[in-house]
Amino acid sequence: MTRRSRLLWLSLVGIAGFALLFLYLRREVEVVLQHPALPEGTYAAWRANVESRSLPQLAELPPLLSSFVALNREETDVYLAGSRDRDAGTPEGESRSHLAASRLEWEEASAIFVREVSGPLYVEAGRRQAIVFVDAVSDTLASAARSGLSLDAVLSTAASDPGVARYVDQGGLFILEAARMGFVEAGLLIEARRPLLAAVFIDHWARSVQGSLPVNAYLSSQEREWLLRWRVEFQIEGQTTPRIEAALELSSVKGYPSRLNAGVLALAAGRFPEAAGHFRAAPEAEAKAYLRIAERAGR
Repeated sequence: MTRRSRLLWLSLVGIAGFALLFLYLRREVEVVLQHPALPEGTYAAWRANVESRSLPQLAELPPLLSSFVALNREETDVYLAGSRDRDAGTPEGESRSHLAASRLEWEEASAIFVREVSGPLYVEAGRRQAIVFVDAVSDTLASAARSGLSLDAVLSTAASDPGVARYVDQGGLFILEAARMGFVEAGLLIEARRPLLAAVFIDHWARSVQGSLPVNAYLSSQEREWLLRWRVEFQIEGQTTPRIEAALELSSVKGYPSRLNAGVLALAAGRFPEAAGHFRAAPEAEAKAYLRIAERAGR
């Protein structure tokens, strides 16, 4: 064995040993993110408040909504037609160019609305669409569960099922990712996470105009809290640093385990000194056990 081979072997052994040590330490105490429940009736109260406000009749609103629906329909059609297009020899770029055009139309309609009407009314329209979206996600998941069909198969019935069509108009392909994003259990929408789902939708609605409408400008403090909770607790594919920053921002929410969750995220990323610092500052009972794990893993 050459010197280089020996060094590589020792490095691999060291990495494997570190991984085994971390798994052993975690086995002693289950290190998990906390998911404190929102007060009962939170979503119903928010929805009633939104629906109690009247939205002016604006000439710019129908084009905005129709371009959003067109984008979701096109996105879904491209996805469902993918295998058929390949079988028929249709160029893949053709359908993708249609989708790109739909996306551009939506972005342009959004920019026009914000510029010629207002940012606050744009967000208010998004809140109303969020209510429709959340209901449609719930209904479509329930329909899929009752029928035993896959979500792909359910989406393909949009032409004949008004309920599915209603979902597609608002959500496009979101429902295929809903479970991975923390919103689905046993095939159904988790009712307690309706507020988080609404906030994720509003964030998506406003994403195309973020340059002129900064994130903190378009969400209420309550909606911002819901979005941050989702990022911390369920955005498993998100980058660690923004998730930790979101956890720390939630320190303003009474009773939220901000430092504990920040520590768990840092620990999972192998940032042991940082995790230890968060655990030392966390008041929750679990923090002491988590701190021991972070300190031992960081030696």
